[in-house]
Amino acid sequence: MILSISLIVILSIVVLSLFERICLPGLIGLVLLGIALGPGGMNLIDPSLLSISDEVRLLALIVILMRAGLGLNRRIIKKIGPLALRLSFLPGLFEGFSIMVVAHFLLNLSLIQGGML
Repeated sequence: MILSISLIVILSIVVLSLFERICLPGLIGLVLLGIALGPGGMNLIDPSLLSISDEVRLLALIVILMRAGLGLNRRIIKKIGPLALRLSFLPGLFEGFSIMVVAHFLLNLSLIQGGML
């Protein structure tokens, strides 16, 4: 498992620098590397590492959200909070209602089924 982790880390650094040099987002390179190293590609990852991949993804999500949360300023959130809420909530409602109505007329679904869609 240590060999698989070190392989992932070393190759991800190489792929990130390569994709930055050719002016492409590094995330694309990392996704392609994951596909190439995983079971769908060359299958170089240890099965024990694949068995704990859910926990590793959860840990990565926690780290990303913590880093994002540490950059927030309470004073600024209080100042722009209601505006940000309206700018995120209203377009979502409009999109949901639009899908509901279009599904009702085009797909012959009930309004409830269109709302679930």
